Amino acid sequence: MACLQPEPKIAVLVSAEGTEPIYWVRIEGVAKLHADAAELVERLCDRYLDLADPAHRELDTDIRAMRRQAIRVRVEPERFFHFQG
Repeated sequence: MACLQPEPKIAVLVSAEGTEPIYWVRIEGVAKLHADAAELVERLCDRYLDLADPAHRELDTDIRAMRRQAIRVRVEPERFFHFQG
């Protein structure tokens, strides 16, 4: 596990702008890199892709082919904000 250098601070914003009411969540914290991205990619594919669907099978093949290039960034939250309006 390594910190991003020279400044590991990060802010992540997730929003649902296409819906009413508008809602967003912002997390600020410290980002750390983890070496287990390939394993995580495989677990997420197993959980969320339905291999009975031809489009999902193709996506599964493409994603798994690139899993060793994936980077997992974990955010240790320091502040949390949200808005619903």
